Amino acid sequence: KIGPTMRVLTQDLRQNIE
Repeated sequence: KIGPTMRVLTQDLRQNIE
């Protein structure tokens, strides 16, 4: 459960930074 959630959060943060 943590794996997928972390991936989604990371992608969201990356998009926010860009």
